[in-house]
Amino acid sequence: MSALLLPVLLYFGVVLVVGAVAARATSANAEDFFLGSRSARTLVLFMALFGTNVTPFVLLGIPGLAYHEGVGVFGYNAAIVALGIPLSFWLIARPAWHEARRQGAISPAELYARKLGSPALGVVLFGAFTIYTLPYMVTSVIGVALATEVFSGGAIDGRLAALALLVVTAIYTAVGGMRATMWTNVVQGVVFMGFVLAAFVAIIAFPHMLVRVFAARDPAALRNTVRLYPAALVLLWLPVVLIGVWGAVAVPGLEGRASDRVLPMMVVQHLPPWMHGVGLAAILAAVMSTLDAQFLTLSSMFGRDVLRRIRRDLHERTEVRAGQVFSLLLAAITWALVVWSPASIFGLATFSFSGYVMLVPTLWAALVWRRFTATAAMASIVAGNAVLLLTMRAGTPLGLLPVAWGLAAASVVALVLPWAWPRRQQPSSALVR
Repeated sequence: MSALLLPVLLYFGVVLVVGAVAARATSANAEDFFLGSRSARTLVLFMALFGTNVTPFVLLGIPGLAYHEGVGVFGYNAAIVALGIPLSFWLIARPAWHEARRQGAISPAELYARKLGSPALGVVLFGAFTIYTLPYMVTSVIGVALATEVFSGGAIDGRLAALALLVVTAIYTAVGGMRATMWTNVVQGVVFMGFVLAAFVAIIAFPHMLVRVFAARDPAALRNTVRLYPAALVLLWLPVVLIGVWGAVAVPGLEGRASDRVLPMMVVQHLPPWMHGVGLAAILAAVMSTLDAQFLTLSSMFGRDVLRRIRRDLHERTEVRAGQVFSLLLAAITWALVVWSPASIFGLATFSFSGYVMLVPTLWAALVWRRFTATAAMASIVAGNAVLLLTMRAGTPLGLLPVAWGLAAASVVALVLPWAWPRRQQPSSALVR
C-alpha cells in the first residue's frame, strides 16, 4: 500500500508547493489572479490547454472503447481531436483573445457581455456554463474513484480519494489563481504524459478552454500552441488506444463500462507496484488539470458577471476573495454530487457536452458578425437547449442525435434573428464595466 500512496502523496506535495509559490507571485488584482496578467508564453499556455483537454475520458474511456472496438478507435477519434481542437483555437480562440484584450474582459461571459453590450447575456452564459460544467466535473471525479479502487484492490474507498483530489485542487486554485493552475498544469502534463509513455513502453515489451487563451502573452504563443497540439495528442492517444486493444487479450470478458478499468488493470497486472502509484497520480493529474481550470473559470464569471452586476463599485480584492470562496463552494458541490450522484450521471455528462455545443453559434457569430445581437445570442441558447431537451426525451427524427437538432435550432435562430430584429444601437463596453 505504501508503494501506491507514496507517489500520490509526493505528487500532491509538489502541486501544493507550486500553488504556494504561485500565490506569492499573485496579487489581489482581478486580471492578475484570474488571468495571470495575460503573461502565459508558449510552453505554459500549451501545457495549460493540453492539460485541460486531458480528462479521465482519455485515460480511462478511450482504452475502454478500444477494448471493444479495436485500434480503429484511434483513426476515427484521434484524427478529429488532433485537428478539430487546434482548428477551434484558430477560428474562435484567436479572435476571442484579440477581443478580450480590446475589451479588457477577464471571463468568457464578460467578453460576450461587453462585445454585445448586454450584462444580462453575461448572467445567462454564467448559468449555462455552470449547468454544463458541473456534470462534467462530477464524471471526472468519479473516474478517479474507480481508478483508485482498481489500483488499491478495493482497500481505499474511491470517495475518499475523490475528496482528497477536490481538497488539494480547490486549495491551490483558490490561493494561487491562474498562475497556480497553469504552473501546476506543467507538472501535471509531465506526470500523465510521462506515465502513459512509460506504461506503453513497459507493456509493449510483454487523452470548457477560452479563459486559458485569454492568458496568452501574444498571438505567437497561440500559433505555437496550435502547431504543437496535433503531435502531442497523437503521442498521447496512440499508447492509450493500444493498451486498450492489448487489454482485450490480457483481461478478456469485461462488459459495458467495466472496460473503463482496463488501463488500471493492465498497469496492476504488468507493471511493478511502485508504478501503480505513478499511474494513479497520472490519472489524478489528468483530472486536476481540468478541474482547476473549471473552478477558476466559473469563479471568474461569478465575480465579473454576477457580483459586479449587483454591485458595480465592487473592489477587485473583494471580487478575488469571492472567487476564492466560490471555488471552494464548487468543490463541495462536486463532492456532494459524487457521493449522491444518480445512476444517470453519465447521461448528464452527455447533456453536458451537448450543452456546450449549443453555445457554438453564439460564441462564433458574436466574434465575426457585426450584425449579431445579444437578443439573438440569448434566443439561440434558449432555442438550442429547448430542442436538445425535447429530442432527448421524445426521441429524434431521422435517427440524428439530439445534439444535431439542438445545434440546428441554435444556428437557425442565431442566423435569422439579427435580420428580423436588428440592434438599435452599437453595443458599448461601458454598459457592463
